[in-house]
Amino acid sequence: MVARFPTGDSMSSTAIHVLRTALFLYRGEFAEGLIAGDYLEEERRRLLDRWVHGATALLKMLAAGGRWEEIVPLARSGILRHPLHDKFHYHPIQALLRSGNRTEAVRAYREEEEICHRELRVLPSGRIEALLDAA
Repeated sequence: MVARFPTGDSMSSTAIHVLRTALFLYRGEFAEGLIAGDYLEEERRRLLDRWVHGATALLKMLAAGGRWEEIVPLARSGILRHPLHDKFHYHPIQALLRSGNRTEAVRAYREEEEICHRELRVLPSGRIEALLDAA
């Protein structure tokens, strides 16, 4: 079961703490190094999906609370685990822009651009480009 926490105005530090603790417990690929059968692969995907779901929920809570300095490290951890997940690129760019660091935001965008081109031969989402253009 995945915990559901309120976001926006009803955000609580307890929810952030609990979710951060749960994410910390994920240490990487389940049964790493073992030859994977169907069950093992399915379990690995399931656990990674839960981590991604929790991390994106935490990113939204942190952004809603204006806790910009906490977003970048979490999002970078997300990029390492799931490099094509749009929200792991959007939130740190947003945080860097909101904290006045346009240079780092552009650098983060360029990294996203490189990943998208290398992996999918596409440009980053229009949502991310619009975020930079609006700043």
